Amino acid sequence: MDYRLLLMMMRHFNLSEKKVNIAVVGSVIESAFSYFLTTKSPFWSHIQPPTARPVLAVY
Repeated sequence: MDYRLLLMMMRHFNLSEKKVNIAVVGSVIESAFSYFLTTKSPFWSHIQPPTARPVLAVY
């Protein structure tokens, strides 16, 4: 996650601190899923990586 992009979004949309924390948690979860998918583990291989759109749809 590029935190400069997050700060730019925060300035642009005037997001509250709580919503920014939700976005950060969402990006961390997304990164974790992407990491597990790149390991080619059989358990995670069928799970599609989440996009940022559902997280941003909360707003």
